[in-house]
Amino acid sequence: MAKVPEQIPQEKLDLYVKFINTHPASEVKGGKKIRYTSLNGHMYTLLSKEGTVGLRLGKEQREAFIQKHNTNLCV
Repeated sequence: MAKVPEQIPQEKLDLYVKFINTHPASEVKGGKKIRYTSLNGHMYTLLSKEGTVGLRLGKEQREAFIQKHNTNLCV
């Protein structure tokens, strides 16, 4: 079984922050184990301690994203 990191790998965190900073109104929140963005109390992105990114999208956008990027839902 893979060992779960104690905190987010720095290279993954750097990429996430760079991505979030492309939208001037966004701000990265959180601590060592999870980072996220939120608007009106609703989280819309997250970076897990394993370095996995999750996005909250509307149903149509989500289905198109999953198909285009050959991925699946964040669990």
